Amino acid sequence: MNELKHDKLKVPKIRHYIRILKNQNRMSTDNSPTYDEHTYELLDEIFALLKRVSPVSENGARELWFTAERGTIEDFEDFDEMLEDGEVESREEFEQYWKNEFPDETEWYHFGAVEDETIGYRAIFLGNKFVIEDDSRKQRSSFTYDISEFAQWLLDSVKDCITELENGSYNERAQKELPVQHRTGTILRKHLWDIFPDARESFFENLPQTNIDDFVRYAAEQDDKPSDLKGRIPSMTANDFYYFCSLGYKANSYDGCELPLRK
Repeated sequence: MNELKHDKLKVPKIRHYIRILKNQNRMSTDNSPTYDEHTYELLDEIFALLKRVSPVSENGARELWFTAERGTIEDFEDFDEMLEDGEVESREEFEQYWKNEFPDETEWYHFGAVEDETIGYRAIFLGNKFVIEDDSRKQRSSFTYDISEFAQWLLDSVKDCITELENGSYNERAQKELPVQHRTGTILRKHLWDIFPDARESFFENLPQTNIDDFVRYAAEQDDKPSDLKGRIPSMTANDFYYFCSLGYKANSYDGCELPLRK
């Protein structure tokens, strides 16, 4: 989260970089993208700083949340060019187009980075898109991409997050301000039903009480260890798998249940 406001990049330009870098990495399967010299210097700084952030997985991946400002309409597109190209017919339509594309004044980006120093590999994801790869095992492409302003924004954002982590404001701000569409996780079904009791009723409305009683009885007979489950199927063939799938389809009244099992 970059609490400090950066003048270099606003959300439209960041989205532009994400789009072109994602497409670039998709096409660069055999070669590693080649960046300008300054970008590599900035990447060195980024990954050096990230060592101060605790990894979230065994492969050493680091994750942070960045923010960027939408900026003014001048950061969006050139009105005269869009008017000439027929994309808009008036200033009012241009402004509405801008607000439709970027409705929020502040955009949040999930940042992820992973590095394997033993094989010389580094990668960065932004907004769940693969944007930067530096793989020493691959030959670099002949074309050089100058993404130094984007790399500088990434570096500044990492610095801001580390500052917030050190002063204790990072988690508090994320808890208060992170938009709901970015909040993912799991909760117990019981807790969901406590919030939405109607969902519990609809879940059980077509389930006979005898089936519920049987499930509770079978569950109570099981041990804690999955390997000790009573009546565990020792093996499964393809036909077994299709049969079990058919039971689920029939229980949910899906179309096609009258068709024979695939052999």
